Amino acid sequence: MPIAVWHFMLYIGMNPSYMHALITGASGGIGREFARQLAARGKPCILVGRDTARLEAVRMEMPEPVRGQSVVLAADLSTPGAADGLYAACAGRGL
Repeated sequence: MPIAVWHFMLYIGMNPSYMHALITGASGGIGREFARQLAARGKPCILVGRDTARLEAVRMEMPEPVRGQSVVLAADLSTPGAADGLYAACAGRGL
């Protein structure tokens, strides 16, 4: 893992002012690995991607209590207005 990525994960994972880590593309690749690494360090995640089933599978791999504190939000962020919708969904859940 590149050192810049590691420092970013360490900052987000250890900073108590960030209640959840928002991870886009969390159903696979580097996004999934971010989710795995942060969950292993006890950081709840907001998992975002297009495929709800795959996102839910990533969440189910997380250890408790992080699994129960993490949230799955399906969104295609390449569509207009999707980022606003994601913000609204997070705000609506108090995240």
